[in-house]
Amino acid sequence: MKRRRVVVTGLGVVAPNGIGKEAFWDANVAGRSGVRTISRFDASNLLSRIAGEVADFEPLAYGLTPLECNYMDRGTQFAIAASTLALDDGNLTALSEDERDNMGVYIGNAMAYVEEAEKFWMKITDNGEHEPRLTEEQRDFIPVSLLMTHASATTIAAHHQLHGPCTVIATGCSAGADAIGEAVWAIQEGRVDRMLAGGTDSSIFPMGITVFTNIGAMSTRNDEPECASRPYDGNRDGFVMAEGAAVLLLEERELA
Repeated sequence: MKRRRVVVTGLGVVAPNGIGKEAFWDANVAGRSGVRTISRFDASNLLSRIAGEVADFEPLAYGLTPLECNYMDRGTQFAIAASTLALDDGNLTALSEDERDNMGVYIGNAMAYVEEAEKFWMKITDNGEHEPRLTEEQRDFIPVSLLMTHASATTIAAHHQLHGPCTVIATGCSAGADAIGEAVWAIQEGRVDRMLAGGTDSSIFPMGITVFTNIGAMSTRNDEPECASRPYDGNRDGFVMAEGAAVLLLEERELA
């Protein structure tokens, strides 16, 4: 049996130096870094105080509803936005029921929902002042979806009403690439005609920074954030934490 060919027909990206493929490409060509001093929280007591934060991200501009935003963590919101941009880029916004049945989602992530777990723990312990306990108000709203590692894929499928194979690949730093590879394989084998595949993460929070700093993996070039990420430089001193998402629209070539 002849193996089916797979092509990339759409690209969506949410990055610290640009949202959308054009803005992202222009920033890379111009050499504009997205690394800056952390502004999401007070990082003054951390050894590494720089990160690649996504600026000016408005989830409602990418089709998310206020209700969706209420039960999605930041990384999942990035994933929804990137998937929407990928579908728009591939001119595949009006899907038939058959097309929805034959389109799936594979998304990779590493840290997933640790930030939400940290926030929840601090909330129910009063910042560590007492044992965990819930108020009546907190019992009324505990969005389990914020803590489930499958959410970045299943929420994309639910948002776009896609009924094909759907899973999260959690293989650490290579997760996004692994998800794309698995998605290509699914199309080649005829299990599905189209896939949204890529990666997402948002790990800029105290625990996320600290655990990597403690093992000496993070750059502490705090005075030069734009120059801190230099993986092949002899003077490198570690990587820089960042957040964002990238999603590809993959299609069987004859359908593209």
